[in-house]
Amino acid sequence: MKASAFADHFKVKKSTIRYYTDMKLLLPSRKGNAFIYDEACIKDMEEILMLRDMGLSVEEITHMKSYERIHVHLSEKERQTVTHLLDRKLSVLQKECDLIDQKIQRLTAYSDQVNTPVVKRNLGVPYLALPLLVCPRCNTSLDLKDGQVANMQ
Repeated sequence: MKASAFADHFKVKKSTIRYYTDMKLLLPSRKGNAFIYDEACIKDMEEILMLRDMGLSVEEITHMKSYERIHVHLSEKERQTVTHLLDRKLSVLQKECDLIDQKIQRLTAYSDQVNTPVVKRNLGVPYLALPLLVCPRCNTSLDLKDGQVANMQ
């Protein structure tokens, strides 16, 4: 299939298909000026999308695919290189999960705090303490009428 049909099949932009082709992640055949994407390209694209969904960068996928394509059977050193790359990505994702878990715990605790019923508290001064209150300017006792300071003095 041609690039536009291939892009439609995977619900990606045609520019994405061109980019993956330029990066040699997809290896289509040529028919005149057009690229033709076959079953091998479909398999490669499914793998690319899966690895991208798992958080690998295009550069990391290119690195892995180059080992896969150059050597049908990876040597022990090449296998260790690919394994190290995957282990490093797993470690990064685990750290991200831990941070998300911490955020969830803090958000849950905050939500619980916000939703905890507030115990009503009496605000103000006990009635028996009112005669002890004096004006800071003139040093006279405050006179209250109907809960308000009388004469605003």
